[in-house]
Amino acid sequence: MLPNFRIATVSLALLGGTLVSLAVGSGYTSRTPAVAEYSALEPPRFEFSIRREALHLAGHTASSAHEHQLLQAAHRVFPDARKTTDFKPLGMAPRQWTATTVSVLEALSATQSSSALLTNHALSLRGIATDKWPEQKEILRAAMQGRIDLETDMVMPDATIGVAKLCARAFAAHQSGVVRFEESGTALRSGAYAALDRTISLANACRDSRISITGHTDS
Repeated sequence: MLPNFRIATVSLALLGGTLVSLAVGSGYTSRTPAVAEYSALEPPRFEFSIRREALHLAGHTASSAHEHQLLQAAHRVFPDARKTTDFKPLGMAPRQWTATTVSVLEALSATQSSSALLTNHALSLRGIATDKWPEQKEILRAAMQGRIDLETDMVMPDATIGVAKLCARAFAAHQSGVVRFEESGTALRSGAYAALDRTISLANACRDSRISITGHTDS
């Protein structure tokens, strides 16, 4: 409970006959304390993205030393990229959390545009890779030592084909599936999210593309 400003009046009769009233806080309130945006006991999660020479790192860190290592690796691997971070300290981090996050960041050096999501049990990477990606992927897999499931969806462009043409081909072949809403409402049905995730992943990798979204309503 937090202090508040409800008033209790205390009257004191002084020797001179003067009546004095003092405001005394009760020391308690029914107001609910503000809730933190996250809990240090949340399951570990870390997101990486590199697009248009902009690197973003967001997620749980094990310590200030961990954050320092990530920043050092970011400056070494992406020296010219604009860097933004959103670190959230964990209460108890997995034993290999620091080493794994740094390994993922280093693996992204073999991509042109990509994003990655790391949890305690899985790592998902998507984007456009360079010809160095196969080697970096094996280095990353070895660093995780089988503790984390690795899922990759990386496009390997032909050096003779520009990114714009590659994205045009990818969109032409893309089949997102039908995105359905609940009847007479705007809430998405559960089956729509997988279709949206596939489309969003491709759109994130092809930020310079123009995307047309069409649809219709019911009667």
